[in-house]
Amino acid sequence: MDRKPQIPTALILCGGRGERLKPLTDTTQKCVLPVLGIPFMGYVIHQIEQMGIKDIILCCGYKGEQVINHFSGYKYSYSHPDFNTGARLKRALSIVYSENMIVFNGDSYCNIPHDMLWEIYEQFVSSGRNLCKLFTHKDNSLLASFISNKIDDYYGAGIYFFKKSFLDGFPYVTNLSIEDDLVPDNDCMFIKLPINIGTIDIGTHINLKEVNDGRTKFGSILQNYHTEFTNQTT
Repeated sequence: MDRKPQIPTALILCGGRGERLKPLTDTTQKCVLPVLGIPFMGYVIHQIEQMGIKDIILCCGYKGEQVINHFSGYKYSYSHPDFNTGARLKRALSIVYSENMIVFNGDSYCNIPHDMLWEIYEQFVSSGRNLCKLFTHKDNSLLASFISNKIDDYYGAGIYFFKKSFLDGFPYVTNLSIEDDLVPDNDCMFIKLPINIGTIDIGTHINLKEVNDGRTKFGSILQNYHTEFTNQTT
């Protein structure tokens, strides 16, 4: 009889300075900027909880107190605002109690159904690989940059799977990067999601304006999702 894998820990990277969103981010952490009336990272947290994951860690840095105040009740780790993404994960490992981890960017949302995300997680666990990165097609994504590993016309979805023991093997240095140090040359599993699934990245003023308009293509995605989970909690 097949057994389902252990429910993983979810970590959300929410410590960046948001330089391209200045002057808004001079006073507000970009992950809590309002989108259609709620802090943006609320969409990511709801997606995680729909998978049945209760163990969520907020990897804070720049203006981390705002993240903690907006999303009280979740575990968090705190690192210097200048720490890179991999270093933020390393900082949080002392409060990760599962071998398998799912990592989300707090400033982007991928509209992958939670049951599909769970199926990919099971595929990752059964593969025996140490890490996995998801990709979405650019035509159905609102992207702030293209700095992540490119596969044809697919770009990073902002979602990764890691084994804790794999991360344990890296030194705790402030410039440790997911994209530059963890993904390359480590037998990473790359998964391209169906073309109708995209990523919404709020990292620029243009993107933030679009998603705050429920009449636009990407704003309507979040508007519908907002309505869905608001109805579930009322």
